[in-house]
Amino acid sequence: MISNKEIDLEISFYEDLRRKYKKRISHYPEGNINFKFEHNCYRAYIGINHKQKYLGAKDWTLTSRLVKKKIDTLSLKYIEENLQLLKLMQAKYKGIEYIFGDGVIKDIETKIGRGFKVDDFLLSKSTAKSEKTNLGKIESNEAISSNCQTAIFRQENKIHKTPADVKVRSRAELVIATFLEMKGIDYIYEKPLKLFLKTVAPDFTIKRKSDGKIIIWEHFGMMDDPEYYESRMEVLNDYHHAGWLPYENFIATFGERNSPIDMTVIETICETMLR
Repeated sequence: MISNKEIDLEISFYEDLRRKYKKRISHYPEGNINFKFEHNCYRAYIGINHKQKYLGAKDWTLTSRLVKKKIDTLSLKYIEENLQLLKLMQAKYKGIEYIFGDGVIKDIETKIGRGFKVDDFLLSKSTAKSEKTNLGKIESNEAISSNCQTAIFRQENKIHKTPADVKVRSRAELVIATFLEMKGIDYIYEKPLKLFLKTVAPDFTIKRKSDGKIIIWEHFGMMDDPEYYESRMEVLNDYHHAGWLPYENFIATFGERNSPIDMTVIETICETMLR
């Protein structure tokens, strides 16, 4: 059974994704692309103010941008639909807090102590045998060190050091890593991961202690940079198609260069996803 807090997190994720997609779509050229079958092939046309204009080989850049616009517009529609369903669920769903009441849970946790944590009941336990995963995933029985560490991958520019002596690249990653260490959550920083034909290095690879499930955490910290934004959206798409799904086995947090990371979000993620 999930908590209402987890639904709030999911809504927050999709609202942020909707805002990013709307911003991205606003930078595309005016008009919509469509295709007509003519002369034994499909030809591209741009429609503006009910007028159609043929797009030839010299217009390949515009054609490419309009195709991306169409795809992103459709993606935005699906994001909106998911948000609508989540908000409907939020309005009708009664989470674990409803069964006992927040006051009762807090009182039990206080009296019993660390032996009882309500978060242990919020996430389903995996079976004793680890599931074999598809291409692009890590098997859940893969060995991960019990200590926080960094993988030997692109050692350059790792200039920030955590209390556990792990070197990371950015201040935001330093904050997340330090918080994980304070919470006693082991991780590997930038552990290489195959996504089909390419290899990526997610910021944090974590083996959840409660059920051994592998979770990866990526922080995208320069979403105000258009080129960075576009490249990261492609990475997110690759993760999605490889089976890494938000708040199931994949965590994505977002930021901008001059805005500090929200510590409340990190706290919530640790308590709902990583216990």
